[in-house]
Amino acid sequence: MVSRWCHSSVTIVSLCPGVFRGLDVEQHQFLLDGDCKVKWAQDEVLVGAALMLEQHSTNTATSSHQPAPSEDADAHAEVARWAASKFVSIRKFMHEKYVKPLRDRGLPYVLVGGNRKVEFQEHY
Repeated sequence: MVSRWCHSSVTIVSLCPGVFRGLDVEQHQFLLDGDCKVKWAQDEVLVGAALMLEQHSTNTATSSHQPAPSEDADAHAEVARWAASKFVSIRKFMHEKYVKPLRDRGLPYVLVGGNRKVEFQEHY
């Protein structure tokens, strides 16, 4: 089960939260150019975490997947905890970096990318 989410975990940067784009697993390289933290990459992790949470949560009424009796309940609980944690952290990061800077300036838009810190640039 770990291999299903390891690429997302690798792209999550603890120093500057969020995920970056352009990971080459075989070459052990990733892009850190001027637009390395694009919003769509955050969206992908958010959607993936939501799907994993739905699939591996066995104690919610909304879960569409109930594990077979032979499946390990602890493994499903571990995946569900990981997915919930990533969903919350990426959602918070997205609001702080992609939504809030423009809302604070009275604009109804969201940023679509940025540098590794996703810093607001007045004249992009």
